[in-house]
Amino acid sequence: VIKLLERLLEKWKNDAQEQVEAAQKETTELRERLSDSHKRLAEALQESVRHKEAADGEVASARHKMRDLEDKADDLSKQVEEAEGRARTALADAKKNEADAREAQERYERELELHAAAAKRVREVEGAARGREGNVTRLEEELSDVKEEL
Repeated sequence: VIKLLERLLEKWKNDAQEQVEAAQKETTELRERLSDSHKRLAEALQESVRHKEAADGEVASARHKMRDLEDKADDLSKQVEEAEGRARTALADAKKNEADAREAQERYERELELHAAAAKRVREVEGAARGREGNVTRLEEELSDVKEEL
């Protein structure tokens, strides 16, 4: 049971770690894209001095993309935090389940020991009873012999 729980815990940890790593990778990529968008925005602002009307459209587009990327980065950060929280909760649950399983195993082993001791005592009592029955039978025979002699 413990080994199964350990395997399940390990699998779950690996899956959770893969999810966290994927979210972190996507966050990094989005941050890089966001950084690139910031650079393009700066270039567009410089060009706006010469080409104000043409640059206004580009600036608006870059700002929109920036907002989208920031929103995505924020969403991914929240997802990472949630995944980490779920991972912590699952790890705590798995540790509790492991402790419960260990306690159950210990109780089971104690019960087996008690059962074995009780079975041994029953065998001892039965052996003693058979010995006493033999004594009773012998004494009855001796009594019968004495009665016959009398």
